[in-house]
Amino acid sequence: IVFSVTLMGQTFTIGELTYTVIEGGNNVSVKRAQNLTFENLVIPSQVDHVYKIDENTYTDTYTVTKIEEDAFYYCTNLKSAYIPSTIEVIGSNAFQYCQNLESIIFEENSNLTNIGDGTFKNCYKLSSITIPKNVTRIGDSAFSNCSSLESIIIPKEVNAIKGYAFSGCSRLTSVAFLAETAPSLTWYTFSSTPANKTLTVPFGSDYSAWVNHTSWGEVNYKINAGETKTLDSDFLITDTNKIINEGVLVIGQGGQLINETGNNIGGVIEVQTPDLTKNKWHFVGAPFAGYTLGAVKPVSGSDVAMVKYYYTSGAWSNDWATFETLMEAGEGIFAWPFYDGAITFSTYNFGANTDSQYPADATANYALNNDNVTVSKQIVTSAEGNWMAL
Repeated sequence: IVFSVTLMGQTFTIGELTYTVIEGGNNVSVKRAQNLTFENLVIPSQVDHVYKIDENTYTDTYTVTKIEEDAFYYCTNLKSAYIPSTIEVIGSNAFQYCQNLESIIFEENSNLTNIGDGTFKNCYKLSSITIPKNVTRIGDSAFSNCSSLESIIIPKEVNAIKGYAFSGCSRLTSVAFLAETAPSLTWYTFSSTPANKTLTVPFGSDYSAWVNHTSWGEVNYKINAGETKTLDSDFLITDTNKIINEGVLVIGQGGQLINETGNNIGGVIEVQTPDLTKNKWHFVGAPFAGYTLGAVKPVSGSDVAMVKYYYTSGAWSNDWATFETLMEAGEGIFAWPFYDGAITFSTYNFGANTDSQYPADATANYALNNDNVTVSKQIVTSAEGNWMAL
């Protein structure tokens, strides 16, 4: 009877890669054997070690979970590297001085959690990399002197970026953080990078934690597609302090959005009115030229009747319903709550040089006369457009 026992630390070579058994014999680490001659490195997720004992052939299968320290150091012919999802750790200096390395491709659902110190340092031609979402640490000088790297996205789980991690990335013009809380940084994490690089952080986060460590140009607050963020305080949008809205921005009862730029805000913006007192008329209008409101409806659980006034024709709608059509400047909704409640509305074109403080203080009592509304109205023209005062 022949027993095959593979010991921790045992190595074997397949082609130009050498594997070392780790972690009790089921996993292996990988590095180059001698000189690496090919330009496109593909690291396998599993390898079979075939060997003979006497006249018998045996096969042991291993999972590749680690790229060793200095594994591909100074492989100047290397242009691309494919890293499988099984890799959990990339050791220090693993690809340092791979001067012609242009791209790193991680397999989907990567298990990588740590990018070691100096891993991609001095990879002067590295222009594209997507850091896997499970990474929690980016080591010291990990991307230092990657002078072709133009943008980087820091995943949500990263809680530490060590010193000089992106130092000397002279073309780094865009840095986006997905976490709402800044990871630990130092003043030299982004040293010798462009002073006017763009910072993008999640809407609602405190960007000062990033600003204290480097210089930035434009600061973007981003709402991703499928996300809903609520604004409960004043927010000023300037040319260097913008909102990128791909989802839904809800302006709460304590919030106000002031746009001082020349650009409209994308996505959907919902504005919640203050709670409405029952048995009073309340007005929500569209006072600004080029500004549209839409999807005006009661908040869930509120019993509110609504009729619409058309400024251009001076006519009233005959229905008491939810209005899904857009309203132009000067038009508005009169709401009559049968019980205390609230309404909300959406806008699909929040225009330049406007703010969101709605409704105006137009909550006086109005009498019902055989289901007809009796109001006195005055049209006020200003630089912002037409406003219907009651």
